Amino acid sequence: MTAHMPYRTTAPINFDRGIAKEVGNKLADAEKKKTLLLFDEGIEEAGISQEIAEYIKDAGIEVVENNQIQEDPPDRTINELAKFAAEQNVDSIVALGGGSAIDTAKGVSLLLTNGGKINDYLDRGGKQKPGIFLIAIPTTAGTGSESTRGAVVTLTEEDTKIALEGDGLEVDIALIDPELTLGVPPEVTAATGFDALSHALDGFISIKANAFTKYQSAYGVSLFRKSIKEVVYNGDNIEARTDMMAASAIGGLIITGASVSLIHSFAHSLGAVYHVPHGNSCAIFMPAVLEFVSEEKSEEIRWIADLFEVDYSSKDDAKEIARKTGRVIWQLAKEMGLSSITDAEAEPEKMYQIIQLAQEDPSTETSARKLDDAGAKWIIDRTYEVAKELEN
Repeated sequence: MTAHMPYRTTAPINFDRGIAKEVGNKLADAEKKKTLLLFDEGIEEAGISQEIAEYIKDAGIEVVENNQIQEDPPDRTINELAKFAAEQNVDSIVALGGGSAIDTAKGVSLLLTNGGKINDYLDRGGKQKPGIFLIAIPTTAGTGSESTRGAVVTLTEEDTKIALEGDGLEVDIALIDPELTLGVPPEVTAATGFDALSHALDGFISIKANAFTKYQSAYGVSLFRKSIKEVVYNGDNIEARTDMMAASAIGGLIITGASVSLIHSFAHSLGAVYHVPHGNSCAIFMPAVLEFVSEEKSEEIRWIADLFEVDYSSKDDAKEIARKTGRVIWQLAKEMGLSSITDAEAEPEKMYQIIQLAQEDPSTETSARKLDDAGAKWIIDRTYEVAKELEN
């Protein structure tokens, strides 16, 4: 019998245009009196944090605003914000922003009820009490963090990213409002969109995937293909924005049910060392990873190819179908303006420094094929080959 992970349902997901306006009422329904609103400077400059703060105040709830969210949330930032939140004596948190904001808020929520530092919770099997009451309001369509029980944290001393997991990292309510993504720039829209795609693809090839999660993955891919070009080229299209937000939320559910796999192992490692945006990092390694596991996941590779309407022959084996599929995906990534692995590092041999990080990443545990040194080097070398094929 293959590895099996029982599907876990998540906290209530409220998905609708304009639903973010209900944040104050949701806090009031939970009998909260003082909340910490976490966001970054970009959200503040766009005026979104001020709007959300007003909705909360209108419900008679005190708001403590903090704009110190950082990209790829560092452990020290989470620890400092948890100390700040404790000093403010808040009884709830509202996370406003992309995956970094939501993952940071999850870490703060965890620490407020469990104590210690976020570095104390690296053991994914460790016991955790539920965190403080947390509402997540995503403003990008990609991470799906609002519908997972995990968070990705950057360990500053080790200069690496690690995925944490546990009951203390779940949100209590998700308010998913596509209207909040209307002002997201094209380059961010593209990168986060490919992050959503990565969850669907890893959801196909993870050894913990099952029929239920694969059907979610299939719908996630369909939504991505239907809308990615439109949201990048015409960001004011609310229908396309809604589709991408749905793909993102579904991606979070896929993670909850099947976890992620090798695409994320290499993306986490590339992001930690070269600081390439996560969704872009995922896109870079999609083609090679699909080829790498194609023999072990041949049925899933054909399914993915069909979803992308890849032109392949009945005589093609799984690896050839994966090669053709990867080419289609990378062509689309380049068309959407994503950067290549050669933009991060020109020499493949220097990129080998991420191998150990990828091998040790928790996402590697779900790989259908063992990731030894030779296999990891092959994935990196093949990624450079794919990049050069489309540069010529």
